[in-house]
Amino acid sequence: MKLVWTERALKHLDKIYAHHLSLTYSERAASLLYNHILDESERLLIFPLLGIVESNLCKANIEYRSLVVYGGRFKLIYFIDNENIVIAAIWNCRMNPDSMPDIIA
Repeated sequence: MKLVWTERALKHLDKIYAHHLSLTYSERAASLLYNHILDESERLLIFPLLGIVESNLCKANIEYRSLVVYGGRFKLIYFIDNENIVIAAIWNCRMNPDSMPDIIA
């Protein structure tokens, strides 16, 4: 299996980096967060079903799963497509979960 990041997920990752940089004024801190999220995603290569089925996206035609990362601040929203683990989005856990289908599905 291999990890595939969608453009949307990569944009989310870039926005998280930029936001963290604006809060901390530290490139090092923003880079650590960015790399931590990337490192956490690598766990899916060993355990693709590690994330739970995302109940807020259950009406989609795809079985989306979510892996909580960075101390519960974010979720990697992903699905499995043949031999690919597709990272579809990064969800900020402080957002209203009811809006998840509008943003992701």
